[in-house]
Amino acid sequence: MFNILYKNQRILEQKTIYDPDEFNNMLETEDADLIGFFDELYQGTNPKTKSDKQIIADIGSYLQTSGASATSIDTLANLGLSVSRMTVNQQKKIVSDEHKQSVDNYCLQNIEKMFVLNIDDYHNIHRRTMPSLLETHNIFHLLQYY
Repeated sequence: MFNILYKNQRILEQKTIYDPDEFNNMLETEDADLIGFFDELYQGTNPKTKSDKQIIADIGSYLQTSGASATSIDTLANLGLSVSRMTVNQQKKIVSDEHKQSVDNYCLQNIEKMFVLNIDDYHNIHRRTMPSLLETHNIFHLLQYY
């Protein structure tokens, strides 16, 4: 589905399709494997309960992590099949903040049991060399731990 939307929007520069029936026909015409997919997606994400709303949020998150364009995500949000990309970004920030707080709390609770290891892994690979018959590269490696 992503490839179809990408081709239509970016390569063929077609306008965004807002009509659900037209969108469904476009998907099924382009790929026979998608016949019935739109109907299943719609029925599975029809927001009637709180758990259904979570499914829609999960779909938005999945679309963004799979590389779908912002326009595609927002189009599906307008159709009621996903949340908008802004909502996905807000959810990601909330999860990130909660994780940071969780790690901070864990460290504070277990500070006496913690062991910090600082590893300095140095690679000098950014230098110009002239390859010879005996040596094609010369990389220096140094590892120190404290």
